[in-house]
Amino acid sequence: MAKRKKKEGVKMTPLSAEEAFPHVADAYRWLAASACSLDSLNKMSCEDRQKIDTQLPNIDVALDAAILIYGRALIEFYSGGKQNTDIGAKHHFDIDLGKDKDLEYLRKKILPGMNVHLAHITEYRHPSYPGRATKPRPNWNTEIPGIVDRLVNLLKRAVEQEPPPKCQAAFKELLTATKARRTDSSHDWKPITPS
Repeated sequence: MAKRKKKEGVKMTPLSAEEAFPHVADAYRWLAASACSLDSLNKMSCEDRQKIDTQLPNIDVALDAAILIYGRALIEFYSGGKQNTDIGAKHHFDIDLGKDKDLEYLRKKILPGMNVHLAHITEYRHPSYPGRATKPRPNWNTEIPGIVDRLVNLLKRAVEQEPPPKCQAAFKELLTATKARRTDSSHDWKPITPS
C-alpha cells in the first residue's frame, strides 16, 4: 500500500470579531429556537402530542439533540475552544468569563456528559458499566432548561462586562433577540450585523 503524503495545513488569516460574530449569533439563534419549540411541545396536551408524533416522530429527541449540540458549541466558545480554528469568546471578542459560576458548572458538570451523549456510542451509557453508579449521566429532560438559561446568562454577562467586548452593540442585540426567540415562536429573527 502506498504511503499517503501528509497534507500541509491550510493557513488562514484569523477571522476578525466582525467576521466571527455571525457564527456565534447562529448558535444562539438555533439554541433559542430549539428551546422555544421544545417548551411548546412540552406544554401540549397528550392528545396534541400524539398528533404531532404521527407527523414528526420523536421530535422531542431531535429538539433535545439540537439544544445539546448548540449548547456544547457555546460552552466551548466561552471556554476558548480546542482547535486553533475555533471561534473563542476571549480570542475574538475580549470576553473573559473564565471564573463565571455558570460557565464553570457547564464546563465541569454538563460538557463531559454532552461529549459522551453526542459524540460517542459507548458502553458508558449502559447502566451496568463499572463506575456508572457513582457518576450517573445527566437527566437531559431536567438539565436542558437550565443549560439554555445559563447560556443566556453568560451572554448577558458578556454584554455587561467591563471593559466592553468587541462588537458589544451586536451582542446586546443578540441578547434581546435570543430572549425573544426563546419565549416567542413568532419572533422574527433578523440578521444581526456588527458595526
